Amino acid sequence: LNKTIFMRAVLTLTKGKTMKKLLLTTAMATSLLASAAFAEVKIAGGLEATMADKESTTTGLSAGNAIGFEYEMDVTASGTLSNGMTISTHAEFYSDASESQSNAPNDLGMTIGLTPTVSFIIGRDQWEIMDNGVTPKAYNIIQDAASNSTASMGNTAFAANANNMGIAVKAAGGTVGFIYAPDTGATPSTNGDKATGNTAGTGSAYELGYVGSLGMEGLTVLAGVSSKKAVTDSTGDTDGTAYGVAYKTGKFAVGVSVDDVDAPGSTTSDIKATSYGATYAVTDAMTVGLQRMVVDINSAASDETTDAFEVAYNLGAATLALNYQTTENFGGSATAKDADAYTITLKQSW
Repeated sequence: LNKTIFMRAVLTLTKGKTMKKLLLTTAMATSLLASAAFAEVKIAGGLEATMADKESTTTGLSAGNAIGFEYEMDVTASGTLSNGMTISTHAEFYSDASESQSNAPNDLGMTIGLTPTVSFIIGRDQWEIMDNGVTPKAYNIIQDAASNSTASMGNTAFAANANNMGIAVKAAGGTVGFIYAPDTGATPSTNGDKATGNTAGTGSAYELGYVGSLGMEGLTVLAGVSSKKAVTDSTGDTDGTAYGVAYKTGKFAVGVSVDDVDAPGSTTSDIKATSYGATYAVTDAMTVGLQRMVVDINSAASDETTDAFEVAYNLGAATLALNYQTTENFGGSATAKDADAYTITLKQSW
């Protein structure tokens, strides 16, 4: 009898401890869920379908029609830290022929608002100056739309496309920012959350610049510098500058952007791309635009020139765009054949 009473007492105490553990675990889980609930989460994205064709710059023959797709999905979350500072996080997944395809997001990072005007940033493409252009466009900037051009938006000396950190300050109607990438070979696809050193020898890089209105309505100004360290001092650094100005008044907008790369030594990597543009809003739904890009390639016989005409129409739930372009002196070669290209694009964003 005494043994029976003793065993019942032990079981009662054990159940009591188990119940307390369950209650404690449940309370902790509820607390974590309550904390997570303070973060506002948003999901956005879009799908773009394109029919395109272009002529070869060597033969002048058509490459043939093709249908292409580009998608994006951006997940963002924002909240307030216990000390009153703000934090926002985003992870953007998208397909692009210029980006490596993987399960990792292409652009991602965190922004911590230290004050209402000063933020600490860490990520990839969180803040960038060398990958921007202020040239007006009806739908696409000419660097992205030109099928036969040597130049592409994005200075080879810049740090934004690698894992980086820096400071962004709101000032003069815009943002002044500085970012530093200790290893330009580190991307979301190549570097995870384990200790990883710069084993590839890709060098570091920084970007410093401003983009904004300078406090003037309708004005957009961009100015920035960048530098990428070489693997060895004997090779030399790659330096870059980017600058531009645009102005919009009523239905008209005009502007110019310059992206200049100075690579070590005398190489064809020294490229200066200057893009000019003008747009006109025919109606609230339709915009037309003209762009020209002149590419100066070091040691090339001629400047490469691309002219583009665009029409963009807002269909409400989607956008329809037509782009026609022609390129002369591809790659700086005076013997290259003049080549035409076109794209018809339908995009829905959500």
